[in-house]
Amino acid sequence: MAGFEYLTTIPSLEADKFSTSAVCFDESEELLWVANASGFVSSYHSLQLLRHTSRYVHGTFVKQLLSINRGILSLSSDELKLVNRGGTIDFTVRDESSLFYMQCMCLNPNYDKVYVSGENNSLTEIDLRSAKVGRQADTDCSNAVVRYSHKCGYICCGTTNGKVTLHDPSTLQCINVIDAHSGSISDIDVSDNFLVTCGFSTRHNHLNSDRFLMMYDLRSMRSLNPIQVHFDPTLLKFMPNYTSRLAVVSHTGQFQICEPGVPLTPASLVVQQLESPGYPLTFDVSPSAQVFAFGDSEGYLHVWTNREDAVMNNYAEPTKFANEESRLPYLDINDHLVPLSSVPIDYNHDYGGSLLSDWPDDLTEVKDRRLAPIDSKILENMKMNNFIGYAPAPINYKRNQMPYIIRSNVTNEMDENILENKEYDDEQDMFSEYYGEIPKRYHRVAMKYSKLGLEDFNFESYNQTNFAGLETDIPNAYCNSMLQLLYFLRPISVGLQNHSCDKEPCFACELGFLFRMLDQSKGQPCQANNFLRAFRAIPEASGLGLILPDTEKAYKNADLAHLIQSWHLFVLQQLSRDAGRNDDRGNDTDFDKTWFLKLYESNLEIITKCCCESKTVRTSSTLLYTLTYPNTKSSSGKEKQVDTNEGGIYSFCSVLSSSMTKTQNVFCWCEQCQKYQPSTQTRLVKNLPDILAINCQVDSQESIEFWKFQQMVLNNPIADMESESHEESFRYWLPNKIQVQIVNDELVMKEWDNKKRDESVDESNIYSLFANICQIKNDYVGGNLVAHIKVSPEYHELKEGIRHTTWYLVNDFSITPIAPVDAVTFNFDWQIPCILYFVRGSALENFNAKVCPYSNPQIILADKSLNKNSEIIKSSFIAPLEEEIPGKGDLVGLDAEFVSLNQDEAEIHSDGTRSTIKPSQMSAARISVIYGSGPKRGQAFIDDYIATSEKVVDYLTEFSGIRPGDLDPAVSTKYLTMLKSSYRKLLYLIDRGVIFVGHGLRKDFRVINIKVPNEQVIDTVELYHLDRHRYLSLRFLAWYFLNRNIQSESHDSIEDAVTALDLYEKYTSTIKMGNFQQKLIACYETGRKCNWKAPNTN
Repeated sequence: MAGFEYLTTIPSLEADKFSTSAVCFDESEELLWVANASGFVSSYHSLQLLRHTSRYVHGTFVKQLLSINRGILSLSSDELKLVNRGGTIDFTVRDESSLFYMQCMCLNPNYDKVYVSGENNSLTEIDLRSAKVGRQADTDCSNAVVRYSHKCGYICCGTTNGKVTLHDPSTLQCINVIDAHSGSISDIDVSDNFLVTCGFSTRHNHLNSDRFLMMYDLRSMRSLNPIQVHFDPTLLKFMPNYTSRLAVVSHTGQFQICEPGVPLTPASLVVQQLESPGYPLTFDVSPSAQVFAFGDSEGYLHVWTNREDAVMNNYAEPTKFANEESRLPYLDINDHLVPLSSVPIDYNHDYGGSLLSDWPDDLTEVKDRRLAPIDSKILENMKMNNFIGYAPAPINYKRNQMPYIIRSNVTNEMDENILENKEYDDEQDMFSEYYGEIPKRYHRVAMKYSKLGLEDFNFESYNQTNFAGLETDIPNAYCNSMLQLLYFLRPISVGLQNHSCDKEPCFACELGFLFRMLDQSKGQPCQANNFLRAFRAIPEASGLGLILPDTEKAYKNADLAHLIQSWHLFVLQQLSRDAGRNDDRGNDTDFDKTWFLKLYESNLEIITKCCCESKTVRTSSTLLYTLTYPNTKSSSGKEKQVDTNEGGIYSFCSVLSSSMTKTQNVFCWCEQCQKYQPSTQTRLVKNLPDILAINCQVDSQESIEFWKFQQMVLNNPIADMESESHEESFRYWLPNKIQVQIVNDELVMKEWDNKKRDESVDESNIYSLFANICQIKNDYVGGNLVAHIKVSPEYHELKEGIRHTTWYLVNDFSITPIAPVDAVTFNFDWQIPCILYFVRGSALENFNAKVCPYSNPQIILADKSLNKNSEIIKSSFIAPLEEEIPGKGDLVGLDAEFVSLNQDEAEIHSDGTRSTIKPSQMSAARISVIYGSGPKRGQAFIDDYIATSEKVVDYLTEFSGIRPGDLDPAVSTKYLTMLKSSYRKLLYLIDRGVIFVGHGLRKDFRVINIKVPNEQVIDTVELYHLDRHRYLSLRFLAWYFLNRNIQSESHDSIEDAVTALDLYEKYTSTIKMGNFQQKLIACYETGRKCNWKAPNTN
């Protein structure tokens, strides 16, 4: 709270006559809406409060404003109007029989219905799609405020008699009543499952303000501890992005922030005061939780912020402003050279007749404007029913809309992929040199944790595609962008997913596991936890400085551009060794050990020539190339390979060709001279790979200036002004396609022009720009790494069922479609290119390999323990025979136990509140799988204890049953394996189609870092759960339904798995009897009585 400071105060319209009656922040744009008592509704843009629109909407007091996608809902005492963001009224709803004396309103979660109430003792539903009044229900008394609980699905009405009534949205009938205050309700708000009220109590026949905020849990309908404030509260709001933080305002202008459940501290008692001649009537918090807006009785608007660069909306859409009025040129009446035809005149058909320019009807013909042809990717996926065709709408098209043909050639790549994308604002985002600031989609993203962890974090606001991002709260997650780049290379992704071996650690296996999760996820982010753990386990990675300490300071001080390029080389070298190992997953296909090298490796010939004219030739190879830049200050002209014009202008192809076949002066040993001599070393490329991986090495001011100069010179309009396409009228220094071939041991490279296609050219020599990695510089947060990736049709078909190609910006868990021009232009004030990928077109077009399932039972049968004491290690399970391994549709019980590798990081704010910055990192310590049917039901056939090389800070023995020494191969008496071995067993069972039964499997699978199809998961924590109520523990359910006492001393994963199986059988039998719901309700009633703790039973 101490961070909020006063920003500005402005008078609203007619402030000298009318008070400010309502304020509301726009949910979609950077706008603040203000209404006054005379019926005026105005909007202000950004924190500069620039006047955007203003309109006289009602003839009386505006009661409330609400923001929706289509505009702003404005409520007066007898009508509801929708005002769009341009200031015009879209519709008006009036009904003399039901809409009168209205006071308040709220929206349903779908934003298609609004519920209004007031002093008319009724609750009315209005359909926003048809703008008509719907259902209506009577209430016992007048309502002062209405809120909608999105989590619990209640309409909460604060009444004038101090009660809060809860209504069912489907019937509007009251289903529960909460007695909050003895007087009247002043304000209420709802967040998650919590309801908070402020109001008045009757003392000595007078209404006095309660200095306690009453708080209730809507799941159990029980009151929680009241929240004490130090003034008389009249207005309150939950802070967006927080579960329970409240902003509270008094009628005297005092306000503070409260956190329920947090002890009072001197910092939390800070109260700030509005400098206002009146008293606050209305109050709102911006969606970003960075701005407060107050409207007072004197007609003023007060704005407070908590940071200098505060915004109203973290991801606001561009605001459309009114076009500037075109003014006629000045004409001098005394100038005899001014043509009279340029003088504007009024013209009226009634008096002036017709003009000479009016064409007669017999010489004119009216025709409709032709629509653009239907996109080919829509026609490819169209299904015909009689004579009507149906096709899924591409994500970048608006429904029921097609653009008119403005030019004869508008179907360029950018139009096809980014049509109507609201993320882009005309030419401002098309050409990065015009950016005034870093676009928000490039900002470093961070996950915010609440008391519920990440369950209430809105990932969809960062990624509205079906592709999966990667989470950022893992050590060394700086490589997320490069992992995504490798994933979207289909030959790499499929090849690594089809790889399997028993080496530990193996980059190829871990990346294959990660890419499998990315394939199966539909928009939800994944974790690269297991891969990064294997990455940290390799000593060479630490020796090369690729392992960052898990601190924010280390991240801010890191040179991310140099780090990701070193990581790139290191990982490619590791993959070239790991990917060539034999596949043991049981596939019948022939294994090609050189598949990875065929994609990346170039064979080189190094020729060293001494000053004595002797030559030595040796062969080598490389997986990537590093750009070297010509010395533009040198005039000696020694760089023969680089073609340049006057003025230091170099083409990208000349720079890349020079870097691949560079000639340099070295000091090396000469066998003929028998001493070290100055020599000339030349590198020749003998073959070209399918993937050209390039490290840009823009690590000095000279290289930055070189890129900037080449872009400034070459990123300009082509002289051919007759080009019909806007995109084709520009050229860029970094080309979209290049032609590369080796002719007589000489590398020949040039930019490929689609417009000048030569039929004689071999298409296999054409390389297309596939992706690039950029560093986004920021001195405050240390910057971040992002990827521009051209996603191929195969991935769109996998995720969306439609084949098309689109460029995306991948920024950790934020994925946004972009224009192709963003991938070839860079603003070096904040953007540094790090890695480029060019891919041979035939490598992707001719690739048709599929991901093969795990089918080798030896993954389970031939597993070996790290512990050599064979008499003890298998005492907890029985190794299965091949025919005993469960198959498709068979039930197996699963449970896992975990240990903590580090403590969570939390921040204590100045007001005493505590927020989680980074949670503790958990690691799987034991995985148990038991038979779910057959004669061996309840027996474990997998019971792996997971050894770890990382330090365990907390074994969580009370909850996991794991004790110190259990995970140490030197002293453990358990069956110890590595995580990768257990992971492969689970993948084998998943691909066999078994169904996993367990309690809390979602958390187990998240920590194990594995994706299991929903149809193969039965989670008893969800089966035994009532909507809008708490989840029940396994121990309590076992006591109530099975009369069994488990987890009395510590947890045992086999016992928990057996209990989950028994609970599922109990569930199926009770469902057949038809009384499961009644028993579950009785279970919840018993749980409340015993405080959800199972008593000890024999």
